[in-house]
Amino acid sequence: MRKRENESPLEVILPLSHDWTTLGTGGGVETFVQMFLQHAGDSNLRVTVLCPGPQEARDQVRFVSVMPRESTEFAFVRHLRRHLRNRSSALPRDAVVLANAEHYAWAFRGTPLPIVLFSHGALPETLRMRHTSPFVRLYETFIERQAVRGATKVALGNSQSRTHYLSRYDGQATGKFADVPIGVDLAELEGRPRTNPLSRLPISATDRVVLFVGRLYPEKNPGMFIRTCDLLRQQGESFHAIIVGDGIQGDFVRESMATRDWLHWIPKLGRPEVLDVIALSRVLVITSRYESSPLVLLEAIGLGTPVISTPVGRASELIESGVGRVVPADPEEFAKALGEVLSWNSDEVKIACNRLRSRIDFATTLKVLVELLREAKSEVTRQFEIHGSGPSTETL
Repeated sequence: MRKRENESPLEVILPLSHDWTTLGTGGGVETFVQMFLQHAGDSNLRVTVLCPGPQEARDQVRFVSVMPRESTEFAFVRHLRRHLRNRSSALPRDAVVLANAEHYAWAFRGTPLPIVLFSHGALPETLRMRHTSPFVRLYETFIERQAVRGATKVALGNSQSRTHYLSRYDGQATGKFADVPIGVDLAELEGRPRTNPLSRLPISATDRVVLFVGRLYPEKNPGMFIRTCDLLRQQGESFHAIIVGDGIQGDFVRESMATRDWLHWIPKLGRPEVLDVIALSRVLVITSRYESSPLVLLEAIGLGTPVISTPVGRASELIESGVGRVVPADPEEFAKALGEVLSWNSDEVKIACNRLRSRIDFATTLKVLVELLREAKSEVTRQFEIHGSGPSTETL
């Protein structure tokens, strides 16, 4: 989305912790933020990022430290709330808050700023897999409820979120919620693979690679990926299985490797290298029990790699004939689908995936989101005018 002539930049305040695991947020959320900041200037946005520690400013983006160093999400939200209450830094008052999670929106409660809550998924669904039931109930009651009710607009990156919110919080106008299709930066996918991160592994250029990418947490279900590969290997199929990612189930993956010479684990890779591994793989497998909107699915499609996935995020919408398979979360069903997809012609898969590129473009995401941010600002401006005063251009 390109800026229009003579249009003033839209001021956006973006709270941003560097810890993407404590409350259930993940790598896809981080990637979304990186793409948003990278293209903010193209859409005539001027972004103030509230974050831990000092950061170097970039074009149309400045960083304001609310705490000295990276810490947990809980600690960051507490410092963010204190920072706002004490007016510890000059923030643009004529701005819109883009809160990338409910607890960020909660921190801005009581401020005069319009808030767009970007919901990547029903966060309590992930929290239930990591925390006790009392914790989830407290989060829903004291964080999520206030965040949803206090938001001017709610951007939905996942259709399940609309049902989740409207079923729990009565009195919310349906016009408050807007679907924002999540996309990826297609330019990042061009010319892949650019490197071969698999060269360090005992894998030849002719070996077939089956790939799992994700944090090693219960909701990602890496155990089912390994069981699926076990079943297919028992049926005589030959391939190497690679897990890229780290987390609390890392020990389980390490123990599994001890008896499987075809199973490999790469705990950490930079985003460019992950894209190269996806491009080098024969199939990407997503075994998640719950997933808001897995960007790795979109990246695989953009790279022409077929995907086998549980029905999470946009899987059922995007995985068409020739692109992959959507199957129930059952190892035998996955093994059957995996065996089938491994036999597909790679050139035909790339043609099928190419037809979907326009539907997974981050340019569309940004265009819809910027329109929603401007709508939120206009809505709050009208409310101020009705009450006899307009929003100030001074700083908070």
